[in-house]
Amino acid sequence: RVRPSELNNLASQTDGDFSNPNFHNWSFGQDNITERFEEIRQFDRVEPDRLRFFAFDFTPHLQAPGTGTRNGLFFLRAEGWDVKNKRPTGSADTRFILITDLGVLVKENADHTRDVFVQSLAGGAPVAGARVEVVGVNGLPIAGADTDASGRARLPDLTGFARERKPAAFVVRHGGDLSFLPFDRQDRRLDVSRFDVGGDSTQGRERELSAYLFSDRGLYRPGEEFHAGIIVRPTVWGQDLNGVPLEVSVLDPRGLEVKKVKLALSAAGFEAVDYRTQENGPTGSFTICVYIVKDGRRGALLGSTTVRVEEFLPDRMRITARFSAERAEGWVSPKDLKAAISLHNLFGTPAEGRRVSGRIRLAPAAPSFKDYAEYAFFDPSAAKKSFSENLDDVKTDAEGAASFDMPLGRFAEGTYRLELTAEGFEAEGGRGVAAQAAVLVSPRPYLVGLKTDGELRYVARGSSRAVTAAAVGPEGRAVSVSSVALSLIEERWVSSLVKSADGLYRYQSVRKELFVSSKTASFPAVPRALRLDTSSPGDYALVLRDAAGVELNRLRYSVAGHGNLSRSLEKNAELQLRLEKTDYAPGERIELQLKAPYAGAGLISIERDKVYAHAWFSSAVSASTQSIRLPESVEGNAYVTVTYLRSPDSREIFMSPLSHGVAAFSVSRARRALPVTVEAPESLKPGQTCVLRVKTPRRARVAVFAADEGILQVAGWKMPDPLAHFLRKRALEVRTYQILDLLLPEYRMSMAVMAPGGDKDAEYAAGRNLNPFKRRRDKPAVFWSGMLETGPEGNTISFTVPDSFNGTLRVTAVAAEPSAIGVAQKKVLVRQAIVLSPNAPLFVAPGDEFEASVAVANGVKNSGAGASARVALKTSGHLEVVGESLKTIAVGENRESVAVFRLRSRPALGAATLTFEATISSEAARREASLSVRPSMPFQVTLQTGHLKSGRREARVERALYPSFRTLEASVSPVPLVLAKGLLQYLQKYPYGCTEQVLSQALPALILRRRPEFGY
Repeated sequence: RVRPSELNNLASQTDGDFSNPNFHNWSFGQDNITERFEEIRQFDRVEPDRLRFFAFDFTPHLQAPGTGTRNGLFFLRAEGWDVKNKRPTGSADTRFILITDLGVLVKENADHTRDVFVQSLAGGAPVAGARVEVVGVNGLPIAGADTDASGRARLPDLTGFARERKPAAFVVRHGGDLSFLPFDRQDRRLDVSRFDVGGDSTQGRERELSAYLFSDRGLYRPGEEFHAGIIVRPTVWGQDLNGVPLEVSVLDPRGLEVKKVKLALSAAGFEAVDYRTQENGPTGSFTICVYIVKDGRRGALLGSTTVRVEEFLPDRMRITARFSAERAEGWVSPKDLKAAISLHNLFGTPAEGRRVSGRIRLAPAAPSFKDYAEYAFFDPSAAKKSFSENLDDVKTDAEGAASFDMPLGRFAEGTYRLELTAEGFEAEGGRGVAAQAAVLVSPRPYLVGLKTDGELRYVARGSSRAVTAAAVGPEGRAVSVSSVALSLIEERWVSSLVKSADGLYRYQSVRKELFVSSKTASFPAVPRALRLDTSSPGDYALVLRDAAGVELNRLRYSVAGHGNLSRSLEKNAELQLRLEKTDYAPGERIELQLKAPYAGAGLISIERDKVYAHAWFSSAVSASTQSIRLPESVEGNAYVTVTYLRSPDSREIFMSPLSHGVAAFSVSRARRALPVTVEAPESLKPGQTCVLRVKTPRRARVAVFAADEGILQVAGWKMPDPLAHFLRKRALEVRTYQILDLLLPEYRMSMAVMAPGGDKDAEYAAGRNLNPFKRRRDKPAVFWSGMLETGPEGNTISFTVPDSFNGTLRVTAVAAEPSAIGVAQKKVLVRQAIVLSPNAPLFVAPGDEFEASVAVANGVKNSGAGASARVALKTSGHLEVVGESLKTIAVGENRESVAVFRLRSRPALGAATLTFEATISSEAARREASLSVRPSMPFQVTLQTGHLKSGRREARVERALYPSFRTLEASVSPVPLVLAKGLLQYLQKYPYGCTEQVLSQALPALILRRRPEFGY
């Protein structure tokens, strides 16, 4: 593939100078077939070979009659020729050569329409007025269009054409010139897999709806009601959603549908659904699904979310863990490294005197640096194995702080990722919260990274090639380093005769390193370019070592002999593409920095599911700054794609003439973000009314909800982010096909260059397996407003905080109107002057002795550092206190202390109550805790059967039964049907349900339905 200007060069060589032995020459005459014999000397061969060339002109088959041209498609065949015997030698090769000035670039959009771009190969400028046609397999055009002033032609979707009209090729004509591109050939498609082009596909879903669902807290106890908000948007914003029919389905953990409701969307596309769980229902994950309704039937699934229903206790503390030295990038030294732990109650005070446990894990890791992403680093201290170790427990001080010393002495010579898991426990209890922290540790003062200017597997001898080296310190910034030894080593494979284990001698290839040269260099605090030695052919390695002889990095490259053009064209041309930022507003101009391996011209386009904008550019230097305007219609994210064609004057002929790059960016969400204002009190006392006010700048639907921070912490609940869902990253779906990488270099340039020189879901439990002696639970501190209307005037909502709650409430408001969505949050601190945090077992058996504790936090103003608290414990009849029931403990102002009591459970079964009362100065506080007193054995049913003919018979109960929930029943009948009643009761109480059991229970009622006296 050559430019038209080269035709004259080729034609003028019919009797030209063949003194250059590294290039073959031929001539094109006016006939369709020409034949010449030329003497060629290949590379370093001493004896010349004889070749003959045949050129067949295929242009008349592609051109319209009477349009003679010197451009066109030629078939070239070269045969080895024995001059002495005047016969072929049997060796041959063939090529197609297209002589044209029309470069073709085709971009296939997600809807299968196509944009064809035509540019001049000689000048790189777009070609206006070129005729673009798609030719079927029968040779007839099936679609066509002319390029506009920007060299762009639009073609429709061609998926409906088949058989003889199946598309075969794009044919482009302009004046007397012609070019073509095979239709959808994969070897002509640009490979963009090395770029960040992943994401969701929108192909075929331009008019579809999707739904974002969120719950108010994600975790619920059996018997509580959960709420889910539903926001629906089309893939392309702006369509009217008012009245769109939906169906909401709620599935329990068994996959059974427990609720189904149909609703019609409002104009805002924001709705809600509620479901109250059963006290004795299954626990586990409940799924809420939203479907579109078409023709009265459930259609496609728009979205879903899950919530968990299980027994749990809310967290009452929060914990953070961090290292004494931390870096987002880079690494820290393992010497004197410590971990700092901070433990606080959720009602705001430090958690004093609490036990903290820790565990560390070290895993091999490699440093990475955002500013040096293109550099390849080598770590001389790279670790090989992973290690885990438990740390000694520590106690928090008055500020809720604790620290761990990191025992890294025996790991100090390696580079590891250090992960710390710290768990803080409540006072004299087993409940706790956990946190993790991680950091990269290494003893290295710096690492050396290398960046090449292109592929180094094939470097032409005598060419100018360089590598950029950077010494990067622990902070991720370049540092200055002196006395770095640069050694050049030649790598050769030699065959050696070695004796194997079986005693036989065999030849084995061994890589041998031969020293070539060495010098010392210093690196400043900026990247430095190092010139590669390409004077002699061979395989080389540039080795960098520090003053102690430690290898810092190694770069391998291969230098070729005389230029082999066909092989050198396999080398990729790397185009470096950088955007000035990663987020742009619609209509903003995008500036990009291009660094190419040569001068040239190219096309910049903004793409995702289609080509949104394009711009042509040219550059006389390898580095340039270009720009393109982002259209107003683009939302979410898009990609800047650059295809760059080498200039005819460039000497860089040993690489592909086409380079390309893709850079992803996001589009500002500002126009889709609805500002939401939530007004809430900073603090409250338990039992008070919390008044909230929510505002939006324009009319919108809003849902306001609040939840205990301890519940959200256990659930791992995240704040709803609908915009991130609807404007999530989309994949690059535009496919680019081209012929530009087949362009051969200019003949004169070839001659010049070649001249010498979490948590799993819980199993559900049926009602028969629930604890009949379960303890009483505190009312959760949660609130759900339902769907409300608001606007600039605002809307006021209020709810009462439970009097048993001390902690933090997180208030969230989610608002939506047809063109925007907004989310806001506020935190409310709820606490009284004295906060009691009891700890007791969840259940005990009759006769058990155990300890219960209560942490007392003193927030009484002016009580002083020497204040004391009188703590009393009262119990229900299920328990008795062993020892003192009234204790006095020292607890200074803004401090916390613990009182421990010993108790014994009595034979009475059920929910036992512990009532703690504390008094400091004139302030008093009262808090209840509940636990279950239950037998230490499961619920059982014993069935005895027998018969008697006369007289009396005694049925002995062998088990000792508690009176609670005990049932003793005897049934006697003159007919054996009474056995069915006993068996039926046994099956009803059987703890493991199955199909056989259910059918067995149903059969008596089925058979005896006409005999009601039997009571089935």
